[in-house]
Amino acid sequence: MKGRSWTKKEDQILAETVLRHIREGSTQLEAFEEVARKLGRTPGACGFRWNAVVRRKEEENFLKAKKQRLAKHLKNRRPDTVDSLKQLIQMLRRHEKEFHALVNHVNELEKQLEEKEREYKRLAEENRRLTEQLDTVDRLRELLTERYSELFQLLRSVRPSKDSEGDAVVHTISSAAESSEEKTDADTGEEKRT
Repeated sequence: MKGRSWTKKEDQILAETVLRHIREGSTQLEAFEEVARKLGRTPGACGFRWNAVVRRKEEENFLKAKKQRLAKHLKNRRPDTVDSLKQLIQMLRRHEKEFHALVNHVNELEKQLEEKEREYKRLAEENRRLTEQLDTVDRLRELLTERYSELFQLLRSVRPSKDSEGDAVVHTISSAAESSEEKTDADTGEEKRT
């Protein structure tokens, strides 16, 4: 369901799950996967929502959860033992892995954004071109309609007559020319008289 808006309840589930994973020493990626299963979204969408919106609102709780994780880790730690060093190294590796995964995710989102921007520009140009074509077609249609109307009026003004065999004969423009000559002769005659 691409493009589905996030509800307050979904934001709350995302925040609670991520903060719980942080407190328990788990990764944010695991939290995103859990939330994705619960909400029917992708882990990437959950990660994007967390980093872009929810984390800013939950910054204080986020820092508190990190402190709780560190306190829990220090409390359970056995000083100067090989096990505690191994755990610390594992935790650092987890954080490094999480960091690289988030960087990759951000890079992927940036690529997607660039692709969407290119697609938008292409579609905007195509829309402009098609709009111009449509305007041209509309102007041609208006011109053709006007010409058709003029032609239709001209054809209606020409009256049919029958010849000796009964076939329809259409008066041509010559009859119109004859009447205009008669009018011109009449006009000329008047001019000669004056």
